[in-house]
Amino acid sequence: MTASAAGQLMLPGSIEEFIFEHYWGYAAGKGSYTTEYEVSHASWMVNQVQSYSIDCDFSAMYGQEFETLSGEKPTSVLLAEGSPISVKWKRNRIG
Repeated sequence: MTASAAGQLMLPGSIEEFIFEHYWGYAAGKGSYTTEYEVSHASWMVNQVQSYSIDCDFSAMYGQEFETLSGEKPTSVLLAEGSPISVKWKRNRIG
């Protein structure tokens, strides 16, 4: 991947904002429980992607059912500078 060196603020309503500005996470718990947690982090700067290439054997890495990804073009390719995060709390939900 090559990208611009200078990060910029995410535009409201952009795909970057939709992907990176999530503050709730979910994971499978034991039995029928789902663990819900709140993630806190500063707003991330994003870098404009200029070019990219993907060299991955999806079948070997993820299993035969993902082999079709080898010939697919991604919908988006994003780069964010990131920051430290904290998980504020969690709870279990049935369902």
